[in-house]
Amino acid sequence: MSAVDVTQTIAVDLSAPTISVTLAAPAVITVGVSAAGPPGPQGAPGADGVDGPVGPPGATGPQGVPGPQGPQGNPGATGSAGSTGPQGPTGATGPQGLKGDPGAIGPQGVTGPPGATGSQGPAGPQGNPGATGSQGPAGPQGDPGPAGLNSNDPAPIDFGLATWAFDPAGASATFTPAAGTLYLVRQPVHRDAPITKSILALSAGGSGATPLSGVFVGLYDVNGVLRAKTADLSATYATGGIKTTALVNEAGQSGLIGAADNYCWHAFLVAQQATTALVVRSAPGIAGVSNIGLSPSSSPPARSLQKSGLSVLPSTIDVTTCTANNTTHFCAFS
Repeated sequence: MSAVDVTQTIAVDLSAPTISVTLAAPAVITVGVSAAGPPGPQGAPGADGVDGPVGPPGATGPQGVPGPQGPQGNPGATGSAGSTGPQGPTGATGPQGLKGDPGAIGPQGVTGPPGATGSQGPAGPQGNPGATGSQGPAGPQGDPGPAGLNSNDPAPIDFGLATWAFDPAGASATFTPAAGTLYLVRQPVHRDAPITKSILALSAGGSGATPLSGVFVGLYDVNGVLRAKTADLSATYATGGIKTTALVNEAGQSGLIGAADNYCWHAFLVAQQATTALVVRSAPGIAGVSNIGLSPSSSPPARSLQKSGLSVLPSTIDVTTCTANNTTHFCAFS
C-alpha cells in the first residue's frame, strides 16, 4: 500500500483540559496553532451533575446578635436538703454591756447554826513574868512518915555508901564466880540514891597464864534496865582488896534510883576466869535460908540470882528467867 498524503485540518479547543485525536496509522501529525477566535455564543446550560462529596465543615462564623429572652419556665421540684457544712470559727467577744442598776437589798436571812469549833491555833509568845506575889500562909503539917531504922543498926550511909547487900561485917566466907555467869544481888533503896560507883570486896585477884577477861559491874533498875556499867575491870581485878570503880551511864539513862523503886540490882560478870581464879568475899551460903524462900518470880524476888551463858552485860534482864543463888557476895553502890 502506498503512502497517501492526506491533509486534514482539525479544529482544537486549546482551553480544554485534554485533547484526544484518533488517527489511522501510519500518519504524520502536523500541528499548527492559530490564534483563538472570538468566543461563540453561550450554550444552553447543561443538566445538573451528580452532587459531589460533602466537604469538611467550614470554620465557625462570628456569633450572631442574641435574640430576645424567652418566657420563664415553670420552677422545678424542690431538691433534697444538702448536708450541713462545718461550723464556722467563733466570732470575737462583743463589748460588755452597760451595768444594770443594783436591785433593792432583800430582807436578811435566818441566822444559820454555828459552825464546828476550829482547831486551836499555835501558842502565842510567852508574856513577861509577873511580879512575885506575897508568900501564902503555911500549909498544914503532913502526916508523920514511917519509923526510920533503929539508929543502933549500921546502915550504908554510915559508911558513905548509897546501898549495900548487907553489913560487910558478915562477909566471912568466900565465893568463886563461874566464867560466863551473871550474878545479881538485890540492894534495898530507902531514900533517893544517886549512884556513880561500885564497891566489891575481893579475897584474891585473878592471875596466871590465862588472865581474866571481860570483867564488868553494872547497875540495873527495878525493871531490869541497865542504867550504868563499868569499863572492863580485868586488870583492876587481877589483885585482891576492896575495889571501888566508876560507873558510866548508858545512853539516855540516869544513875539516880528513887526511893519509890524500893530496890535496884548490883550485877557482876566474869566472862573468862584466870588460871588463879578471882575470889570475892561473901556471906555464908545456906541452902533454903539465904533467900528466905523467895524465888526469881516472887514479889519481891529472891535477893541473890544468877544467869549463865553471857559474855557481856545485856541492856535488859528479865529476872524471872534467872535462878536463885544460895550464896550472896558482898557488894555496894555509892
